[in-house]
Amino acid sequence: MTDRNTHTCRCDVLTGAHVPVERMTAPFQPGSDLLDRAQAGWERFLGTFEAACDE
Repeated sequence: MTDRNTHTCRCDVLTGAHVPVERMTAPFQPGSDLLDRAQAGWERFLGTFEAACDE
């Protein structure tokens, strides 16, 4: 026997009392050195896909 899961979208979930009063803010902002290192790592990661073999 196969179980079938059904999913219903409830668009009215965040109405009335369920709406968050405030959004949380991050306690810090990333520095430019961290962002530069993240970008360099991302570019290195993307560089691994450039040399795809032709089959």
